[in-house]
Amino acid sequence: MNLYYTPIGILKVKKEKGFIEHCSFFNALKFNYDLSNDEMSEVLEEYFINKIDFRTTYYRLNTTTEFQKKVLSVTKDIPLGQVKTYQEIAQEIGNPKAYRAVGNALNKNPLALFIPCHRVVGQKKVYNYASGSWRKKVLMLNESGFYDDIGFVYGKVILKPYNSIWQEIFNVEKSILAEECNFNYNQIHHIGSTAITGILSKPVIDIMIELDNFNQKDKILTCLLNLGYVFRIQERPDWIFLSKGYSNKRMFHLHLMISGSDFAKEHIVFRDRLRRNPDIAKRYELLKISLLNKYKDLPKEYTANKTNFVNRYSK
Repeated sequence: MNLYYTPIGILKVKKEKGFIEHCSFFNALKFNYDLSNDEMSEVLEEYFINKIDFRTTYYRLNTTTEFQKKVLSVTKDIPLGQVKTYQEIAQEIGNPKAYRAVGNALNKNPLALFIPCHRVVGQKKVYNYASGSWRKKVLMLNESGFYDDIGFVYGKVILKPYNSIWQEIFNVEKSILAEECNFNYNQIHHIGSTAITGILSKPVIDIMIELDNFNQKDKILTCLLNLGYVFRIQERPDWIFLSKGYSNKRMFHLHLMISGSDFAKEHIVFRDRLRRNPDIAKRYELLKISLLNKYKDLPKEYTANKTNFVNRYSK
């Protein structure tokens, strides 16, 4: 059994004679696993980043019934970015009244992602999914191109023009965090330059979650791993940093902070000041452009040289 990172949680994969025979999303019980890094890691990354679908040579479909085999065979041929309804699949297999049975068969899909049952929708409830409705929603959004304008290569600095979809992406992620986090928190904020209208930004969505304390740190980090967030560092007692995405497409930065701490307040003050003052926001943008010319391959130096400006307007 191998465990693989994905931006929607840990995928558990069982291989037999070189073929994947079963895979499902693994409910993490801790936040630090030894994750596999092999050809399948690259295949998953290609799917999530470049939206290249899985070749049938990677897996072998074993089913318990002939009906399920027919359902899954039709499902595997749904093109990336398209959907079919349960009723349409029932009609294709020659049993138009069996749409509920189609749903039951897909609910037992042994090859999550590889057989794309997330591309099958109902007439009313679009997001029913054995691995969690939020995962189905994210998969469909990703395949539609919703996340295309965020993501940067780790270790590089790039800036993109402001895009109003960044706020929409934050809203989606906030709703997932609000609904799926099994720990108590106070507020969820959109911070960083993508939260400031009209200025160039590194295309990553920065999110801050305010907590009363870090007493349940392991539980919190485990929950967030199940949502695709990986613990990166804790350099100070009131801040834990996580990220979501791959080295070639870092999409989200998540900052856990103590409510009422100076560090948390400074992030909100800086964001709100630049939102209210376009002239200050423009000066910040010009500073970032000048630093990009010097430090595009040195992200730590790029960030450090913004410190004086940020400190000035975050008090």
